[in-house]
Amino acid sequence: MEINYKQKCLEGMKELLYNWGDEIPKQIIHNEGNFKVRNNWFQIAYGWLSIAEKADLLKENVIKDYHDFERYMELQKDLRRKNGNSKEDIQRGNKLLEDAIKCLEEIN
Repeated sequence: MEINYKQKCLEGMKELLYNWGDEIPKQIIHNEGNFKVRNNWFQIAYGWLSIAEKADLLKENVIKDYHDFERYMELQKDLRRKNGNSKEDIQRGNKLLEDAIKCLEEIN
């Protein structure tokens, strides 16, 4: 049985983009709710982007943006540990997923 990586990645990325909330709760949350501010959201997004890249489904500009964002988040790790993920981090993650989804949808 062949895996349809394009379809799986599209479903996973759309679920992250549209079914997780952009709002940042006032209190720290652990394993509660689908909020994009959680590190878990970023890790799942990286997973889908990595699968799409390895399946050769993404354009070079999207791959570059993905790796740039991954490096940025790694460099900001200590600051994010102290202050949490920011609204800008979420917006950048959203943009990356939107670009990847658009790229996948253009494939016949």
